Amino acid sequence: MTRYGNDGLAQINDFYARQPQNQRGGLIRPAWWQHYLTLKHHWSVAIYRNAAANIEGYLIYERQATNFAIQEWVTSTPTAFERLANFITKHGTTFETFSYDSPSATNGLDLLADPYRLKVTVQPYMMARIVDLYDFIKRYPFLTDIQPIRLAVSDATLPANQGIWSLTRHNGQVTLNRVSDQLTGPADIQLTIQQLTTACFGTQSLARAYQHGLITGDVNAINRLDTSLVKERPALIDYF
Repeated sequence: MTRYGNDGLAQINDFYARQPQNQRGGLIRPAWWQHYLTLKHHWSVAIYRNAAANIEGYLIYERQATNFAIQEWVTSTPTAFERLANFITKHGTTFETFSYDSPSATNGLDLLADPYRLKVTVQPYMMARIVDLYDFIKRYPFLTDIQPIRLAVSDATLPANQGIWSLTRHNGQVTLNRVSDQLTGPADIQLTIQQLTTACFGTQSLARAYQHGLITGDVNAINRLDTSLVKERPALIDYF
């Protein structure tokens, strides 16, 4: 285990980029962003390396007056998780409280020796929205091919997104065409850009939105599109 100041951020950047959770919406951290973080925060970094000197986990934390504030806790092996957990508990006589703002509910804290002492709260942190619908859908990592579906998407803020869109995915190739910039006309699913965003980001399924009357349309089309969407939520860690 090696401890660093803010200069440790540069050493973990490649490891950070390889982690699956950071490839689902995580921010790419170029050198200028790392420099900005070092100017903004007084963080420390603990890095665990294996016998081959390869990084298997890291901890970004801040020593506050009475609180040990964990900013990031990322590991790729059980050993790294255990070693970093031990590193944290060694500060038990120095700090009154420990805090950890995790981007995911599956953060591994249930694996701690005494998880019942933890107080866990869920609160909104960041908002997401699709800015360029065409570009977003063309890049989206659909899980399956999609037979043609017509989406009537309403967007009161960005007219370029609003209209009826024909979506198809065949042999991994996504085709999206706006057949009308009006919402009148035949469509399989009617929804807002916000509902489409929450579905694509794994926050709420289209099926659940339909059950609660948040979207309308053909149930079979809704289920077909739902099946193709990524269910894991993105890890929005960096605040900017």
